[in-house]
Amino acid sequence: MSDAYRRWWPPRGLRADLLIAAGIAAGAVVAGVAGASGPAWPYGFALVVAAAAAVPARSRWPVGASVVVLAVTLAYFALGNPMNPMVLAYMVMLYTLAESRGIAVAAAFIVAVVAGLVWFESTGASRGDIFRAVGWLLTAVAAGAVARQRGRTIAQAERRARAEERLRIARDLHDALGHRLSLINVQAAAALHRLGEHPEGAESALAAVKEASREALGDLRATLGMLRQADERAPTGPPAVPPVAMEAAGADTAEVGRAEVGRAERPGMAALDRLIAGARETGLAVRLRVECGQASVPVLTPEVDQAVYRIVQEALTNVTRHSGAGSAAVEIEFDDGSDHVTVRVGDDGSAVPGPAGHGIRGMRERAAALGGDLATGPLPGGGFGVSARLPVRGA
Repeated sequence: MSDAYRRWWPPRGLRADLLIAAGIAAGAVVAGVAGASGPAWPYGFALVVAAAAAVPARSRWPVGASVVVLAVTLAYFALGNPMNPMVLAYMVMLYTLAESRGIAVAAAFIVAVVAGLVWFESTGASRGDIFRAVGWLLTAVAAGAVARQRGRTIAQAERRARAEERLRIARDLHDALGHRLSLINVQAAAALHRLGEHPEGAESALAAVKEASREALGDLRATLGMLRQADERAPTGPPAVPPVAMEAAGADTAEVGRAEVGRAERPGMAALDRLIAGARETGLAVRLRVECGQASVPVLTPEVDQAVYRIVQEALTNVTRHSGAGSAAVEIEFDDGSDHVTVRVGDDGSAVPGPAGHGIRGMRERAAALGGDLATGPLPGGGFGVSARLPVRGA
């Protein structure tokens, strides 16, 4: 469809209303051919057309358009015309009122039109005709009420989905950037401490800062990449960086930037060795043990695989930030049936948890989203522990 044609073509909702209006007018024509006659029928036909003309306004002004159709309908019945052609127009308006304003407003319009039917006895409508007409009108109200409830349900589901997505993004940002920035903080402090007397130690600490910042940048780009709209294209080249800044950063940094752009990896158990190596560089002695009763480790779903990594990551971040521990143990254990995986992280530091934050709550939310659970608390032999039990195949 060309742009010029699209400008003149009515939108989808208006097209539907125009078709409904045309159908109502056609119904009046059919009623006339089928036997509607008398001196008042030409006026009745004009009133039906007037009611049909008000239908396209129902989307923008539902109550105003309904008042117009009500007035036209009462005038139509006052002239003694048959009710069938006009009932269709009134049903459309009652559906609109029930959908947009609720059953109470639509019921008030039913009472008004029924009172008109009873008042204008000249229509010749029998009591059975009136009951049938009321039945059709109530059907329209019921359909509108169902549509209203369905719209509310869809809107509520969309709000819930948006809230869950915001929570997921917040967890990912907290887990990824919180850990990296914590390592950067520890290594930067170590570099400042060693700079004067142990320059070689400061150099290794700064190298760790560089690596942690590179990985933090990659995690940030990956998370932001998931936020892009489905119809947007991820950038295929590196971000625009001034030549002077690129030269100062070094060629290796430029290559890292090119490799990271558009990447949206999901870290999992395969990345635990690198994660623990980074924690060890802060001076924390970390031991990793994976135990499985079967010959091979079961394959985890991507969501569970990432959850295992993120829980270990956040637990180690809390150890380096708050506990003052010298060592930590990471244990991943698959049960005999390999239906669940248990993740435990314990340390030998303070048994009191750190300041209240989003980390432990985020771990609990991540475990609960997969149908698992997570517990934290002091360990019997001292220190603080985190234990999560997750289904291998997720929720």
